[in-house]
Amino acid sequence: MNVGSPPAPRSPATALVALLLAIAGCVVFPLVAVGCGLFLRGDAGVTASFVAIGLGAVAVLVSGVLAIVALARGAGKAMPIVALALDVLSIPAGIIAAGFAFLFASSGVHGRPFRKGKEALRTPTERGDAWSADGPRPRVEGLAPEVRAELAEGWLADASLEHASVAAFGALALDLVALGAPPALVRRAHEAAIDEIEHARLCFALASAYAGRSLTAAPFPEVVAPRARESARERRRRVAIETAVDGCVGEGAAAAVARSAAAVATDPVVRDVLARIAREEQRHADFAWDVLAWCLAVGDEELRAAVEQALAARAEAPAVSASARDALAAHGRIDERAWRAARARVQTSAVDRVVQGQ
Repeated sequence: MNVGSPPAPRSPATALVALLLAIAGCVVFPLVAVGCGLFLRGDAGVTASFVAIGLGAVAVLVSGVLAIVALARGAGKAMPIVALALDVLSIPAGIIAAGFAFLFASSGVHGRPFRKGKEALRTPTERGDAWSADGPRPRVEGLAPEVRAELAEGWLADASLEHASVAAFGALALDLVALGAPPALVRRAHEAAIDEIEHARLCFALASAYAGRSLTAAPFPEVVAPRARESARERRRRVAIETAVDGCVGEGAAAAVARSAAAVATDPVVRDVLARIAREEQRHADFAWDVLAWCLAVGDEELRAAVEQALAARAEAPAVSASARDALAAHGRIDERAWRAARARVQTSAVDRVVQGQ
């Protein structure tokens, strides 16, 4: 034995660590990825799912190395072999988990988000038909149960966000009044809120049809929570940034996504819903540009710089699973990659427009 060499790790301990990492990589992180896709939407869900899958891959890689080391040291074969078997199984498990995560996080049409601070809130949902009665009913015959479940989940998420948009435009109207905005802008904020009522109703109806049970909006008391006190300058800055990001870009992208989804949807009911939403979301994006123009006209260069900085933030578009893509697209669901690509295009155009002074 060389006196100057560090002691070799004990094989039983190495094998145990390999086994634990294999379990984490094959089971724990894929479940976390699916959970992130299920409970987080859009960029947040995709990013968190990617992180979980990435950590799982690292765990599997380290597990494989340690298992091979343990086998080479010959202090037992059971745990290293089980670890290696789990490492092999982790490959299809990770792929399946990624597919489900991205399907759960798949994007449809989203209105202007209701924000509490920087957090975008969504309306909770429950059983009931207050927001779905007498709504459109797509054809669901022949759809696989898992496809119907995904369609219901996706349209319910959109319904929740569209319902929250009603409150978002109500809050914007109050902000515009507080800032002394022209009456035409205040009126258009209220008109947009009325549009979002119909969008939410349509989405709840589609979600209910795919789910096979009536779904509706639950009480949403957070919308009346008092805001922090703001100076006029702080309010104008917040309204300008939220309008640029959530209105000019967010609703512009929503309109583009709805148009794309309508173009590939084969169910006539869904296609008509998407076409209507596309028209009205584009109108909301145009309204947002008018609000932003007014804010910048009464603001200063510091405000313009803050808006430019907010618009410049981008995220890379990830690859998305193609599972059930045709069936989902036929009923108005496009994948996250298409949503992020649309947002990136609108965002680039918005940055250029603000830099050039609209």
